[in-house]
Amino acid sequence: MREQARLLALKIVVIVLGVILVAMALVVFSTLIIRIVKGGGGSAPPAVTSAAGPSASAGGAGAIPPASVAVVDAPPALAGGVAPRVVSTAIGEGRLAVTMEVGGRLVVVVHDLASGRELTRFQLSPAP
Repeated sequence: MREQARLLALKIVVIVLGVILVAMALVVFSTLIIRIVKGGGGSAPPAVTSAAGPSASAGGAGAIPPASVAVVDAPPALAGGVAPRVVSTAIGEGRLAVTMEVGGRLVVVVHDLASGRELTRFQLSPAP
């Protein structure tokens, strides 16, 4: 009798785990099918609307004060024939930001990783 009760409990556990496994498989496959039908969800990153980015205008955490940003339209000139020095790089949200030191000034160049094109370029200067 005791052995039959254990076998019944084991059968119930196996059936419940099987149902959970099938439900999880359905979720995974339905998600894949939805992404295939809707185009994979790989949309282009939103366009940059200002040199300081959306977080600076919204006053978000880590925002650069507008007074400390100057837009640079032309590529940074070589300072005295010396090539710009890469200070740091950062990747996020489909973009690559390269911070360079050019003639004692910091210039940040943002590129779109999908297309490889330059999105914006701005120069950082100390706040007054």
